[in-house]
Amino acid sequence: MENLTVNLNVSRETFDLLFQTIALTVQILGIYFVVVNLRLLKNQLEMSKVAHQDILKWNKKVSTENELANKPNIKVIKKLTEAFGKWENDTIPLETVLQKLAEDKTLEGNIAHLLNRYERLSRGVLNDFYDENIVSIATRGRLMRIFKRYENYINHVRSTKNEGAWTQYGKLVMKWENECKKET
Repeated sequence: MENLTVNLNVSRETFDLLFQTIALTVQILGIYFVVVNLRLLKNQLEMSKVAHQDILKWNKKVSTENELANKPNIKVIKKLTEAFGKWENDTIPLETVLQKLAEDKTLEGNIAHLLNRYERLSRGVLNDFYDENIVSIATRGRLMRIFKRYENYINHVRSTKNEGAWTQYGKLVMKWENECKKET
């Protein structure tokens, strides 16, 4: 009887040890599968990130093209051309601008319309909302000429009415001018 009791105790201990070994093995396998799944998840997230970056680049290009398709009001351009002459690289003297504004009060709104359009475009480029390369190819020369043309007026507005007027536009033009200087 004593021999049977010892065998039962050994069997019970063996069974407990076997059960603990199986439980530990299951836990180790569970941890292994969690690690494998985490690595798979990491790879999926990285692939998703790349796909989303590509979509973002595409959407930025589409947004840029859509903004460029919205041309300035032709009536505004015509009125400014009549008042100040053809679009040239020369800066309009402040006295001339102020004289024309005194003669025709609507010119101030027309100038603001044109400069505000390029301010929005510049803000989009500088904040990486619009694709700078596309904007540069499509309008770089025009943006720089118009800024130079109205530079005296812009500085006048900044010093008398609104010191933040058209600052993003000015920053983009300055950036492009510096790039032109480096290229030459």
